[in-house]
Amino acid sequence: MTHRPTMSKKYLRTKWLIFWSLLTFVGLLLTAAYHIGRTSNGEASDILNALNSQMLRFQIWAALSVFVIVSDRVLRSKSRRWRFLFPAHLLVSFAWSAAALGIYGVLFWTFYGLINSQAPPLGHVFGMIWIANLVMGIFVYKIILTTNYALDYYKKFHEEKSRNALLQTQLAQAELHALKMQLQPHFLFNTLNSISHLALEDSKKAVQMVARLGDFLRLTIDSNGQQQVTLERELEFLTNYLEIEKIRFRDRMHVTFDIAPDTLGLYVPNMILQPFAENAIKHGLAKNMAAGRIDIKAEKDDDRLRIQLSNDGAIVSLDKPLGSNGIGIANTRARLEKLFGPDFLLDLRARKSGGATVTLEVPLATINGQVSS
Repeated sequence: MTHRPTMSKKYLRTKWLIFWSLLTFVGLLLTAAYHIGRTSNGEASDILNALNSQMLRFQIWAALSVFVIVSDRVLRSKSRRWRFLFPAHLLVSFAWSAAALGIYGVLFWTFYGLINSQAPPLGHVFGMIWIANLVMGIFVYKIILTTNYALDYYKKFHEEKSRNALLQTQLAQAELHALKMQLQPHFLFNTLNSISHLALEDSKKAVQMVARLGDFLRLTIDSNGQQQVTLERELEFLTNYLEIEKIRFRDRMHVTFDIAPDTLGLYVPNMILQPFAENAIKHGLAKNMAAGRIDIKAEKDDDRLRIQLSNDGAIVSLDKPLGSNGIGIANTRARLEKLFGPDFLLDLRARKSGGATVTLEVPLATINGQVSS
């Protein structure tokens, strides 16, 4: 079964206008050259005679170019092999050129009679013009056909380019969504595990933790389809998470926020800070009874937004990036790469006084290329 190429009326009309414009332009050039050439040699010539002699045939070819487009479509629906298309188009070009010649001969004779009372008989007119115009008509048919192929391939190329761009965008969005969705059950399982332990020790605290978890899940569901949210909304997520952990660690956890007011309306990836806080609790409070402080800071730095989250804890080697194979940090880095390419900073380093600091820098132009404000 052969594939029948589709062609909208708008695309067919666009093609015809292109061919008409090109052939009209060539016809005008030849008309001007014919008129100027005859007058420069002292021969009698007027613009009507020049138009009748040169421009008329190009207008006929332009008008009939639509049949070249349609015939090519019909032939390609039968077969796309050159062994079929070459002889088929050769036969069609003879018929097309002969039809154009017949129309041209009649119209040339008619207009010539209107501007010259001594017009020759119609048969004599055909005898003068048929060979040159038949050959030239076949040549013009081939030019129209070749241009038609070029337009089709150009259109197909841009359609494929647009389709590939759309598929890449959809793939990136799917990957981002998968990474984000992976964080939610990871956090949920950890929280439910904490609730199960706390229920045996303090049922009242466990109930409070369940209530906080409900608030957090509500915020998560409300922004389920968003890859980026305002920093103010992200801090609301983070605060709910930290309130849950405060219940778990009781009076040991102390959280401070130093957020520049002009950063609250800036956009950040959704749920980007929760893995940092989880990492701080896991490697700080959970491993060191003396630890318990978490500091969050956000500020503008030229055209970038910088967020830092620091925690106290055990003293480790300084000035060395801390690696993490955990799902939270690994997925955070993957999401940042999908959203910003190389244009971001995610740095996790040990602090001199103990614990670690994670620094995140992202460009301000995060939503549709627009600078957030």
